[in-house]
Amino acid sequence: MKRLQVVTLIAVALSLLLLSINTHAVKAGRLWLPKKYQFAMVKLENTAYHAETSERCIEVIGGKIDHSKSSMDNFHFVITCRDSKRRSFNMVYNYPADAGQPELLVEQKRPEPEPEELLEEEEAIRISGDEAWALCLDILEKKSKNMIDVLYVDENPTPGLLDQDEYHYTIPLEAKNPSGSRLRYNGVCQSLADGTTTLSIKVRK
Repeated sequence: MKRLQVVTLIAVALSLLLLSINTHAVKAGRLWLPKKYQFAMVKLENTAYHAETSERCIEVIGGKIDHSKSSMDNFHFVITCRDSKRRSFNMVYNYPADAGQPELLVEQKRPEPEPEELLEEEEAIRISGDEAWALCLDILEKKSKNMIDVLYVDENPTPGLLDQDEYHYTIPLEAKNPSGSRLRYNGVCQSLADGTTTLSIKVRK
C-alpha cells in the first residue's frame, strides 16, 4: 500500500513538473485564444512546447487557433517559430480534445533566396556618403579629444553621395600646442560601403 502511494506521489510530481515546463516554455503573452476556446489553453501551451523541442524551432514567438478548421472537440493550432537565422515560419498542428499529444500537419518551408534577392540584401547594407561622413567625424572627434582648442569643418563637402564602394574625405582641422601656437592638420578618412572606417591625422603642409 505504501509503495503504491509513493509511486502515485512520484507520478503526480512528474505530471506537475511537465505541466510547469509546458507552461513556461513560451514567454507570457505570445499565446492567444478567444474566450470561446480558453478551455483549450493547456493544449495550446503543450503544442507550443512540442514545437520548441523541434530542431528547427529555436523560439516560439506566437500561437493561436485556426477558427475555420477547429471545433469544440478538435483543435487546429498555428505556432509561429523563429529559426537559427531569426527567420519566422509556421507549424500547423491538429490536437483532438481527447488526445495526449498534438500532431504536426504542416511545417512552412522557406525557399532559398533568388540571386536577385541576395543582390538586394547586399545593396541594402551599403552606407551612403552622408553616413560615411558622420562616421569620419565621429572618429576624428575621438582622436582629437586630447588636443587643445580644436577647430574643424563639420559640414559635408559632398552631400548626397550614394552607391560608392568607398568614400574618401580630407577634413581640415586646427589645434593649439601647449605654447598657444595654432597648428594645422588634416583628418584623412576612408569609409567602405559596409561601414568599416579608418582615419589618420596628418600635419597639413
